[in-house]
Amino acid sequence: TILILAHHIPTDADTNVLEAICKTFQISKNETALLDYLQGEGKRLGQRSLILIDGVNESDRDWWKKSLTPLAKTIGNYSHIGLAISCRSPYQEQLLTTRTRNLFETIVHTGFQEIEFDAQMEFFRYYDIPLPQFPLLTPEFSRPLFLKLVCEAFQNLSRQTKKSKFKEIAS
Repeated sequence: TILILAHHIPTDADTNVLEAICKTFQISKNETALLDYLQGEGKRLGQRSLILIDGVNESDRDWWKKSLTPLAKTIGNYSHIGLAISCRSPYQEQLLTTRTRNLFETIVHTGFQEIEFDAQMEFFRYYDIPLPQFPLLTPEFSRPLFLKLVCEAFQNLSRQTKKSKFKEIAS
């Protein structure tokens, strides 16, 4: 499995995604060698090798828009390689043409929706933040990134200040 944050992949106009990955991370001499290796390992293990690219919306969207169709078509030629990309809503509308969208299965991740209280308890415990005495019901508190950022912002405050800040943002 190869997991790469999209903003670490250089978005040079003449470079395709796989060549940029090979060049930047020096994991293979070129695209063909990388794909042959992943295909061989996947076949040997009786599974798929995976290429996971996270946060394509956090990089050059125009480059990704033109790069995703060729990337998906290239990977589609390999029976033992899977490709997954992630993109925060609503940016997929800017990045995926109808043609490209048809090359992918779409999964919508709703964060911690319906288990937000459990998630909040775990985050607050981890960051040593006292649990609020009231439920945090706004949708933001079911989103992993929001919880992380809030907790990181509050973690170095005094216990009393943490409590008062949570009252402020919850109201």
